[in-house]
Amino acid sequence: MSVRLSNTVKTAILGAMALMFYSKISSGTLGYYINARFQWLPYLALVLLMAIALTLVYGASRLRRTTRLSDADMTNDMAAGELYPGHTHQQSWWVYGLMAVPVVLGLLLPARSLSASAVGSRGLGAAAPARVAGVAPASAASTEGKTILDWLRDYAQSGSDASGLVGKPADIVGFVYRDKRNGNDEFWVARYTVSCCVADASGIGMIVHSQQSTALEEGTWVRVRGVIAAANTAGAEESHLPMIEATSVTVVSQPDDPYLFP
Repeated sequence: MSVRLSNTVKTAILGAMALMFYSKISSGTLGYYINARFQWLPYLALVLLMAIALTLVYGASRLRRTTRLSDADMTNDMAAGELYPGHTHQQSWWVYGLMAVPVVLGLLLPARSLSASAVGSRGLGAAAPARVAGVAPASAASTEGKTILDWLRDYAQSGSDASGLVGKPADIVGFVYRDKRNGNDEFWVARYTVSCCVADASGIGMIVHSQQSTALEEGTWVRVRGVIAAANTAGAEESHLPMIEATSVTVVSQPDDPYLFP
């Protein structure tokens, strides 16, 4: 592969990578892929990729002005290992192909958050992930603005006696999920937690007792209002689970930030 062609391919791949990051930033879908704490990194990557691509363009323009070597001469030099030892035509295309695959997928596939269908492979639990160092815990005394993650942490901190939580008002948003632990008048209201990126996402949820259960399609986003109760219907070994006795279940749109961040 000639130096000129190699630089052209590199520039195109770097430019496409920058375009991919820009598309996610401008569409507001970065939260589908990465924890909010790290969303400054794609901005940095966008700047660096554009800088490297422009550097390659500048270098290629200087090369055309300052050298009389033909593309054929450069190809022979590269094959002999004089310019890039060990760098072969076949190796170049494999490397560039591997770099291009995630870029093409990132540009062509629509941005979507994980749905209820992914719970089957990732699992759903009632244990809250550890809080990241430096993140202040939510007040246990106040119930305003508490998410599924907050309630699960309160339950974990209460130990074997959660009587102090029973009867407290709850108002949470999540998607509907069902499994064999649920009765006909029960479902899980669930969210995914993302510690770093979507690759480590895990599902967490709370059982909801509601007469509206059978009318709700799995995967539907809902707002559940009610009071906290102790769940005794999921089996004795899992009796220490938070449950919401729902007073209302309202279908809502998916939040702009569908994931919860520990």
